[in-house]
Amino acid sequence: MKLTDLKKYRRRTRQLAEVEAELRRQSVTVAVEGSRGAPGFELTTRQVEGYPHTERVCQLMSQRRWLREFLRQAEDFIFGIEDERVCEALILYCMDERIYSEVAARRQPRSDTPARVTWEDVALKMDEPSGAAIKMAVMRYFSKTAQ
Repeated sequence: MKLTDLKKYRRRTRQLAEVEAELRRQSVTVAVEGSRGAPGFELTTRQVEGYPHTERVCQLMSQRRWLREFLRQAEDFIFGIEDERVCEALILYCMDERIYSEVAARRQPRSDTPARVTWEDVALKMDEPSGAAIKMAVMRYFSKTAQ
């Protein structure tokens, strides 16, 4: 997996939330009543939840499966990195929603530009002196694994 793929993690997480919200809106609940057993014929009620079989629902379910798989692969890749410094830097740079929210709050006055986490933001969170050093360590890791 490449850094460009990992950068898409946060956006894909939001896409997954949107797809799941749309699927919740599309879901259908059916209540079925019946009777059970002689001689009392006890009344029973059962609810069944599901989705109508439409092209849109099939598309959403397929997209949800693809997004979940992408996120799982990205998480497995990042958490599988043995170098703790690189692993922590990638978690902060690509996955951590809190740092993204903090950066967005700091850049609120310039809301016309989207918030982006920089290596300097990551270095600040990791108590490292420089974002360039963190970026270099991450790039070195990717160049080693590419060989």
